Amino acid sequence: YSSSGAIFTAESVVSGSAQPIRPYYAEIRGLVSGCSQAITAGYGSIFTGTVIGCSQAFYQNPRDIISGIVLGCTYAIQYCAGSTLNNSKFIGCQFGIAYTSAIKASSATICASTFGIYNSSTDNANIYIHSTQYDTAFCVGTLINSLLSDTIESYGYNLSVNKATYFDSFDHDQVAGSFRAWTLGGITSSNTSEKPTGRTRSYQSVCQSATYPCWHQREILVEAGRQVRIRVWGKADAGVTYKAQLVLPTDDPLVTGSGSGEWEQTMTADGSWYEYKTAWTNTATYPVTIYLRFLATAASGNAYCDFQWAFDRSPSRR
Repeated sequence: YSSSGAIFTAESVVSGSAQPIRPYYAEIRGLVSGCSQAITAGYGSIFTGTVIGCSQAFYQNPRDIISGIVLGCTYAIQYCAGSTLNNSKFIGCQFGIAYTSAIKASSATICASTFGIYNSSTDNANIYIHSTQYDTAFCVGTLINSLLSDTIESYGYNLSVNKATYFDSFDHDQVAGSFRAWTLGGITSSNTSEKPTGRTRSYQSVCQSATYPCWHQREILVEAGRQVRIRVWGKADAGVTYKAQLVLPTDDPLVTGSGSGEWEQTMTADGSWYEYKTAWTNTATYPVTIYLRFLATAASGNAYCDFQWAFDRSPSRR
């Protein structure tokens, strides 16, 4: 069936067809089973039904809202850029989400899979993954309040040839304030035991490469004409090269391969905490995003940081 604006119910879905539903701005309810590509080549539809035993449950179907259940398919979602998951459940599929960019999720569960999320990008997605061999693999983007409950949280983070590849998780494993980031040079995690005096936590980078940095960052949106004032605390093992930077997305040293951003501070690496301060003014006539970034490089070793910023005389943010 090919449709625009139609509503598919259980009675109107054919089982066992190659491509039974090709929806455009349609609403899909009921059951789809035993198909090659169950819901494919559509756009912007709403799904609240169930897909069982198909090769690809959703295939090349961007901008969908998916609230139903997918059981025992090879791929639950494949090539569905910009889709949103809302109380979705993908159970017993080899791939939960695959080859999909900018996937959003208010809530979703992926379980009993080989790959929870594979070769995809997440856009502030809230996903619970469990009983899965690889929770994520070759992913970029951001998770929010997600639970990665298996042994391998992020496979392949250190196999990329692109040192700008970045995947992070806020309120990691559904713990308020917890953070984790995976980059080519290592993993950064929040740490509440090793921190500057008077601070709540630090961010520990565990270095794994003498060539590529283990890094993490925060995005700061600075309104036109405003100044942001920044305090940074840093501590690193001897032998670790540890830097703090302010970087514009339009001139990123990790992308261009040269430069040091709008500001760079090489931090003392002797196992003690040090504090540094800087300020940056947005001289543009429009809001500008700038990254506060920390990069630690060593074959092995640890680096820690914390940070705080304020706009002009406005209250500080963390």
